[in-house]
Amino acid sequence: MVDPYESHPWYPKGVQSFITAGASNYIGLLNEHTVLKFLLVPRTENDSYPPGSLEFRRKFREAAVKGLQVENRILQILGQHLRIIRFVGAHEDGLLLEYLPSGSVERYLRGFGPDIPPNRRLRWAVEAVEGLAYLHEKNVLHCDFSAGNLLVDNGGAIKLCDFQGRLLGPDGAVLLNGGAAESAMSSMPRPDRQHCDRKSDIFAFGTVP
Repeated sequence: MVDPYESHPWYPKGVQSFITAGASNYIGLLNEHTVLKFLLVPRTENDSYPPGSLEFRRKFREAAVKGLQVENRILQILGQHLRIIRFVGAHEDGLLLEYLPSGSVERYLRGFGPDIPPNRRLRWAVEAVEGLAYLHEKNVLHCDFSAGNLLVDNGGAIKLCDFQGRLLGPDGAVLLNGGAAESAMSSMPRPDRQHCDRKSDIFAFGTVP
């Protein structure tokens, strides 16, 4: 029987190769400047999944589509900023984003760890908090701040990515919710695990190695 929780890679038009995958999306390379963030579950599925599994996957896709819609809107609100990944535009299968081939801080930590100079770590920390402060200034909560969502640009500087968090109104009410949540390691202890605010974002920032 086919595992309903298992997703098999599929290639939207123009995707040359896969870069990475998250909880609900793939990142695929389109060209030397652009990547496509697209859903794990394609628009149509074959009949190898039993009916119950297809229903699960349909609901999973619906939630993932909503997440990308929220991210699209948040990226438009954030606009161009040194600490934010550049939004290229919408695509029929997802979001077009700038390609940063150096990858994430998490990748650097895994690959080089103790060899990363302290002054570079300090610079990354300052740049990351600059990005987080900009989000909060725009009434955006990241809700999944981690080393994996801190990308390194071609000049070695930090850019934040993955904006399926929350957009707040002037009164603090949640206008948009993309469903993002921190990992157990970076989650601030609180009665409601689903609640996210500036304090929980700042706590998550403090857990980045």
